[in-house]
Amino acid sequence: MTVSQWGIKVPKSKGESFRRYLLANGDWCPNLKPIPDGDYLVFPTVSESITLPDELADCDCDIKKYEFESRAAVREPARHELIGGIAIMQDDDVSEAEYLLKSRPSIHTVLHCESPVFGEYRIKKFRVLAGKETTRTSYIEYNNRFTIDLAVAYFSARLANERQRVLRLM
Repeated sequence: MTVSQWGIKVPKSKGESFRRYLLANGDWCPNLKPIPDGDYLVFPTVSESITLPDELADCDCDIKKYEFESRAAVREPARHELIGGIAIMQDDDVSEAEYLLKSRPSIHTVLHCESPVFGEYRIKKFRVLAGKETTRTSYIEYNNRFTIDLAVAYFSARLANERQRVLRLM
């Protein structure tokens, strides 16, 4: 989708300096893409009145309306905990699980935690929302590789320092 917006046409050689200046002063229009134009770049601005510093004012600049293309909105994946190649979601949402699986190639399974920690071994019950039908994964921390089945063993990435301490004692 194109949008008519004020823009400033600057030489490519000064492009990065202009971009930083526009960002720092709040003159950059972040939802629109810059336009390459031969030896020039056209940056989208929020208005036509831009005060440039002396080092940029002597450049061959042109401020007028241009047709800019909108940036695609970036969709954030649902909140999740990552253990090896398994993502654990608190929400029971299959479509979000499938999106998470597509957006992160390192994930092979998305699980939903269906129970709190219970029993002598402090395990949880999981249900597969997307991906491979497994609760088993490989996990690496501090150059140590663990193979974990989350359905039969309690695991929290937050206990990495404790596992490292125990391994040093061995």
